[in-house]
Amino acid sequence: MKKIEEAQDILKQFGLAPQQQNKISALTLLALCNLKPEDSWEKAEKKSMSLSKDIMAFVNHNYQEEYKANTRESFRKIALNPFVEFDICELNPDNPNLPTQSSKTHYAISELALTAVRKYNTPQWSVELNNFKRHNKVMPDNSNIKIKTIT
Repeated sequence: MKKIEEAQDILKQFGLAPQQQNKISALTLLALCNLKPEDSWEKAEKKSMSLSKDIMAFVNHNYQEEYKANTRESFRKIALNPFVEFDICELNPDNPNLPTQSSKTHYAISELALTAVRKYNTPQWSVELNNFKRHNKVMPDNSNIKIKTIT
């Protein structure tokens, strides 16, 4: 699907390691932006989402995937943990004091990433991409890390 490929391109341009430019990461970005296949990037919006009930359900419903509950940890390890580390999304933005392993853990796209993705495929993209990179943490080189890819 074109939207998944575009999301992968955004992740690449954000500077994520190749292991985080996969389908699960792309679908997670789309869910965090609340973007369906026919939506334009400018319609991206910030919405707090739990992993199973929101992100995975959004992906399964809108992108005709069939991820089961037992793939939850793959989403967390492959996409969400690097997204939090790289300031693409925020962990527990509505309640920062939640314990890490809380059943109420939720995620939302960061304002900086949201501003950038809304300008994808526009003349302002390079400006917002540079702004994101300038204010962002540097992604460590994870080229030796082997991550099991689930499609």
